[in-house]
Amino acid sequence: MSKTVIRELVTGYVENLKERIRSIVLELYKCSDAQKCEGIAYTSLVNLLKEEGFEVSDIPEIPNGFVAKYGSSAPNIAYLCEYDTVEGHGYINGHNIQCTMNVLGAIGLKRAINEIGGSCTVFGCPSEEKNPTKIKLLENNYFNNIDAALCAHPYTKTLESGSSLSMLISNMQFKGYSSSALVNFDKGINPITPAAVTISSIEAIKSKYKEHIYINYTITDCMDDICKVAEKSCVKILIKSDQDKLIDFAQDDILDIARLYSKIYRCDFEYSTLARYVPFKTHSELSKIFCHNLKEKGIVDIHGPMIMSQSLDMANLSYKIPCIHPYIGITQDNIEFYSKEFADATIKDFAIEQLVKTASALALTGIDIIENTKIISH
Repeated sequence: MSKTVIRELVTGYVENLKERIRSIVLELYKCSDAQKCEGIAYTSLVNLLKEEGFEVSDIPEIPNGFVAKYGSSAPNIAYLCEYDTVEGHGYINGHNIQCTMNVLGAIGLKRAINEIGGSCTVFGCPSEEKNPTKIKLLENNYFNNIDAALCAHPYTKTLESGSSLSMLISNMQFKGYSSSALVNFDKGINPITPAAVTISSIEAIKSKYKEHIYINYTITDCMDDICKVAEKSCVKILIKSDQDKLIDFAQDDILDIARLYSKIYRCDFEYSTLARYVPFKTHSELSKIFCHNLKEKGIVDIHGPMIMSQSLDMANLSYKIPCIHPYIGITQDNIEFYSKEFADATIKDFAIEQLVKTASALALTGIDIIENTKIISH
């Protein structure tokens, strides 16, 4: 079978699944409960992949996470899908399009694998907004046999795969001594005091790094009972920067302050890193191939690389294997990403058409890699 025939076969296969995919997009759009949405997405996507002959297994470490495999030879192309919603706001992140777009791309490539060999793997990644799902998968060796990873994401316009911000999420625990605030109150050691003083000092640290650092924080694990002195207080800190090294400098400054005040106020101190996101590293050749395939499928208005203010847990993977994370315009009106209007746009005909075209381009890119592994060899 010629290359042209195989590519046409794949494109036709993807287009024939349009209404099935539309029904999943709509089903998720109608869901209002964040936890319930993940369960619905998991069930719908897994059922579809099983029908298409994929071997599906759950991820024990991640509720509602899954790995779906098709084929047994190299190279193995991964497609990453995200299907969490934003609590109280629905799919303003467009993940009802994101998950179906990438799953459909994998299904399209599956149809070609029967003719050209290779294999593909779909990773179902829930809770992407709050948890570093892909970092957990990377640390647990789920990507060991993957040769390249593709992850397209809906947006207000189409952009090449670009970069992302570094981010560190950490936890500082101050441990004091609990006692009654009504009786023997002088025996207690309140851990909230060093936590609060540390937080107030963070504002000065922000000004030190000016526009290159963003810091957010919250106090957790404090008791609600005003009649007691708390035993412990935790400060969770998020630091973002467009310069990776600045995160370490800022975190060192915060830790120095926290340790100082924990000693002053006679509290024990513990620190732990919850997640570290590095800047995304786009594989330039793979990005060119994907953009070419997008144009072949009719998406020709492609802007330059995405320079984003967000952080990606896929970024850590991009230093291990070739990766791309392009953005696909699914809107025709001038609306804002991460808004109700954007969520509403995900179920419109234009968005579904863009989804199908992108899925075809994702599948064709998988074919290109399998047929010419030199694409990802550098």
